[in-house]
Amino acid sequence: ADFIFTGLAEPPRLGAEIWASDFAVTPGGTFNVVAAMHRLGLRVGWSTVFGNDGFSAFVLGETRAEGLDERLFRIADRPRRVVTASFSMPHERGFVSFEEWPDDVGDIDLITGYDARCYFAGEFPQPRPDLVRSALDSRQALYVLDPQFTNATLGTPMVVETLELVDIFVPNESEALQLTGASNAEDALQILGRHTELVAIKKGSRGAIAMHRGV
Repeated sequence: ADFIFTGLAEPPRLGAEIWASDFAVTPGGTFNVVAAMHRLGLRVGWSTVFGNDGFSAFVLGETRAEGLDERLFRIADRPRRVVTASFSMPHERGFVSFEEWPDDVGDIDLITGYDARCYFAGEFPQPRPDLVRSALDSRQALYVLDPQFTNATLGTPMVVETLELVDIFVPNESEALQLTGASNAEDALQILGRHTELVAIKKGSRGAIAMHRGV
């Protein structure tokens, strides 16, 4: 569940109360990706677990209103609050997030358990990219990775191996800069393109840039 504060005069800072001109509560994160694919007419399953808390109930209700396929949903009889407070400025956004406990279904379990043409994942870096690749090859499926926020760099164990595993890598601009140490998205794209066949760096309202096989 996303709590979105907009119309801020300045970013939040310690010791100050910053007022927003507008506020909304919406489903966020993976929901937005799944809903967008569903609206495009794709057959999409979302592997996730909902708890018995109010936030889970809210997001689950929105998924049902959207008409999403529920076959990969799991319902736990305990709270699982996954929330993000987003403060949105004209040029960028910031986030404060909390996850009560992580989903325990890993990529390998999903790949081997469900036949799909494409697996869209977020775990980064992968602890066992060799096992994921073996599972993918058995399915002849694409592997798309959105790393979410990360403190990793190319020198972090398993990062390069993970980049070489994926078919499509879709970080946002700040994630790409963090990973590569580059000063701009264009240079980061060149660096990441050495390790992954197709890289697309998301730049918010400025669109995206991409590289496929070095071009």
